[in-house]
Amino acid sequence: MLNLTKGARFALTKDNPGLTKVNFAAGWKENEHKGGEDFDVDLSCALLRNRQAVGSADDVLYFNSNKSDGKNWDDKSMPYPFILAEALRHSGDERKGSKEGDDEVITIDLAKLPADVTHIVPFVNIHQAATRKQNFGLISQAFIRIDNADTKAELAKFNLSDDFYQYNGVVVGYLEKKDGEWIYVAKSLGLDGDVEQIALGLTKTLQL
Repeated sequence: MLNLTKGARFALTKDNPGLTKVNFAAGWKENEHKGGEDFDVDLSCALLRNRQAVGSADDVLYFNSNKSDGKNWDDKSMPYPFILAEALRHSGDERKGSKEGDDEVITIDLAKLPADVTHIVPFVNIHQAATRKQNFGLISQAFIRIDNADTKAELAKFNLSDDFYQYNGVVVGYLEKKDGEWIYVAKSLGLDGDVEQIALGLTKTLQL
């Protein structure tokens, strides 16, 4: 397992033969200050096609995306948010950070992605951050991690609480497809905005 630093790269699929499904997971500690607003961190993911900016809402997965009936997943009772015929699915909205371990998870089936998808960019932002006057510096034990969705082996982890004290959004890095293999590139970028604002600005943010 890697603790990622800015600029780090690793060959996700080449170094992990047989890997076809990955989880991007986010977690954080709930606000324990009496009378304080909940920390509602949202995990989202955008797909870029041929290195171009997001051109459709169908290429952004977040907690309020279209819901599936869950029939293709282990827990058939859950209406998971999904995009692209469930190539990406979301575990659902966690509004407090009260779960043990991961609070929100996005599962990606790499084999189901359209051929022109060249970048997969997960990101987090704090819901209603401006209204609640919140940033990641106020949130304890916030992280994003990557694991093998089939084996649950953790591949990398990134701490969000230390370096983003003035920001309400974070892009820790992205997956890039090169010669048929997926490579993870760590970026460590703090920014502000809602899901739409962050997603639409990714090519500029990442300097692609």
